[in-house]
Amino acid sequence: MGKINKKLALKKVAPVAPEAPVASPSIQKTGLKNKESSILMLKKPENPMKATRMKKKDKLKLKRKGLENKLEQAHNAKAELKAKKKRDKVPIIGDTKPMSDTLKMLDAILEEDDRQKAKQSAKKKPVQKRKVKTKDRNSQFTKDLHLFAQVKKHKEFLKDPFNTIGTHLENKALADAAMDDNDV
Repeated sequence: MGKINKKLALKKVAPVAPEAPVASPSIQKTGLKNKESSILMLKKPENPMKATRMKKKDKLKLKRKGLENKLEQAHNAKAELKAKKKRDKVPIIGDTKPMSDTLKMLDAILEEDDRQKAKQSAKKKPVQKRKVKTKDRNSQFTKDLHLFAQVKKHKEFLKDPFNTIGTHLENKALADAAMDDNDV
């Protein structure tokens, strides 16, 4: 007896009863309490080839796509190998593709560094000096005149003007250096 005849014989012998849900890892019960809403829900199968209700044509299409992908990858690998051999035959310099790929990668890294430096320099923009107005310039001039008059009357300046100015400049430079160290 063939398979078909055995199945027919089993159908004749055993009456067809509604199938009870079978507990399997792909079946989940909902958390509802009443009988009508306690429906068994099927999870999505992980492998599309193992789906219970998939048509034969769909299975063949999936197999075909998988095979086409494998063939395409193999073809691309062969084409790349052929191109590499062709580049290797170039006299003197040989294959420069790995070097050009590396240079492209380095170029991208350097551009990223430049962008970061530009962002940092944008944060530290120097304060732009405004144009000095005549009123401000005149007031500064009068202050300088008063200061010069005071310096001319100073005892140390009257004794030795060059030495006094030299020590003043040294002190001013030291004070500026101390201010710069505090800022950094």
